[in-house]
Parts: sequence; C-alpha cells; structure tokens
Amino acid sequence: MGISSLIAVISAPRSVVTMTAETHTILRRFRPGGWPADRHSRTFCDNTMLAPHARTAWRWSRSGHVSAAIAAMIAVLSTTARAQGKPAQRARLNGSVLAEGPERPVSGAEIALAYLGLVVRSDSTGAFVIPEIAAGVYQVTVRAVGYEPFAARVAFAVGEAVERDFLLRASPNVLAQVDVTASVLSRPSPRLLGFEERRKLGLGRFFTQEAFERAEGRKLADVFSGRLPGVRVVANRGERYLATASRGNISMIHTPGDVSSKRECYVQVVIDNIIRYRSVAGERPFNIDSVDPSTVAAAEYYSVSQTPLQYQATGSSACGTLLLWTRT
Repeated sequence: MGISSLIAVISAPRSVVTMTAETHTILRRFRPGGWPADRHSRTFCDNTMLAPHARTAWRWSRSGHVSAAIAAMIAVLSTTARAQGKPAQRARLNGSVLAEGPERPVSGAEIALAYLGLVVRSDSTGAFVIPEIAAGVYQVTVRAVGYEPFAARVAFAVGEAVERDFLLRASPNVLAQVDVTASVLSRPSPRLLGFEERRKLGLGRFFTQEAFERAEGRKLADVFSGRLPGVRVVANRGERYLATASRGNISMIHTPGDVSSKRECYVQVVIDNIIRYRSVAGERPFNIDSVDPSTVAAAEYYSVSQTPLQYQATGSSACGTLLLWTRT
C-alpha cells in the first residue's frame, strides 16, 4: 500500500473509513494486547529507527484508533522512503606525494584507484584529491617518472575523508648495455702534418697507411703500378724504378747497366723529407722495391707542375716527385 493511499484513507470521514485488504494486512500484524505475533513484523518494529512509530501504531490499533494507527504507519513508510531515496555519501582521498629522504614534493605523480577507474595527478606542491570514492577497501597505486612505483590498500567508510601521504623512492637510472667497437687509429706524427695540409689542397695523388696495409705480400712498385698518372714501372736486373714521359734536359738517362737502352725520365724520390734520388744524370735511379710497404705510413706523388716548391731543387723534379713517409 503506497503512502498516497494511506493519506486518502486518513483524509476520509471517520464514518466512511473502509479498510482495504492491504491496510488490513498492515494493521492485523498488531494483535490486541501485545506486540506483533509474526517474526517478520516483530523484526520490522524492533528497528531502532522505526520502533517509535510502530509501537504507536500498535497502541492505537489496540484501542481502536484505526486512523491514528494508519498515520503512524505513514510515518514509518515515509521514514523508510527517505532512507531509501537519499544517496549514500561518498568518501574522498587527499594527501601529498613526496620524495623519500629529504622530503620534497613530487609533481605530476599519478595516483590511481584502478578498480574504480579513478586517476588524478599531483600538483606542483605534490598535493592531490580523489573525490567520489564508494565505501570499501581498494588498492591505491602511485607512479612518477624517476621513482619506483608504490601501492597500498586503503579502507574508505561512507562519507569519510581519508588523509594519506605517499613517499616514493628514487629509482636508479640503468641504461641498457651498448657494445661499441671502433678501430684503433694511430695519431699522425708531426712529420705527417704537412702531408695532411697538402692533401687538403687536392693537388697530386695521396696514399694513406690503409693502402699499404692491404698490400701485404706485395712489392711497393705493385702498389703504385697503374695508380700514378703518366708513370710506369721500369724493371732492370731485379730492380724496379718509376719513370715518366717527361723530357727534362738532364733527366734523360740510360737504364743502369744497359747503355743500349733508351733513355728514361726517372721520378725523384724523397723519404721522410730526405731526397734519396734527384733525377739527375749520372745518379743511379732509386729501386722502389727496396722499401717494404709495411713500413710506409703515407705517400704523395706530384707531376712536374704540381711539385711543392721545397722539393724543386735545380733540375731534380723534372720527372715528377714521390714523397714517402715511414711509420717510425
């Protein structure tokens, strides 16, 4: 029976009050001269919140005041309706996120109740607030960049404001292992500084140590063969020389030991800034194979027009110049 039905009954004149089957069912729970007989009604009336109204209804029903009994039951039902219609007050969690040790605020930390789908972040002072938390026990997780994650179970009662501060421990920055392999490069000696400067100018032909390391088991003439423009290898009795097609007046000489051979223009050879062959008549050409390629750190070749001034002795560079730089 609804509240509106009971109000209609009470509003009617006393002489025309007619108890419906539902009203009768409510009132007949109260037996004359005693507390309700059935266990369900007794439990209903013993409730601490509803007992005063229920007892009044019982007394009035016992004395025949049916309308008064109904009024008391309206109060019971109204109280029940208000209790059922009022939403339960939610709890909230507020506090701060701090760094362990010398406590300082951690801004931008994530505080989450994953079960309820609630997530907030701490402000610049480390403070945070999570409202609208249903009563219960939940796991609270706190995360921040540079800190180890933290988790704790927190209980929330209806309408309770829970205060909690969370301390985070800094996590060590561990980088993944990276293996680096690099070739060992020998630092150029002061003697090669000039070589590097001339190499930057781009005049002539230049050979670095790598070219001679690849020549293992070969002779030096083989390293230069076909790689110097206008230069060819002349062989004679187990020796080999470098010659060009230039025609210097005093540079054209016979191959040593072979007067009948045609005259050649042999390249000037300079080793570690010391001239070993000047390309002049009467001087024996330099056997290029007498130098082991494994001992050479660098080499540079210049045609007649490209030869640097310091290597242009009188007539000595008329057939081009080869500069060799050893490793020691």
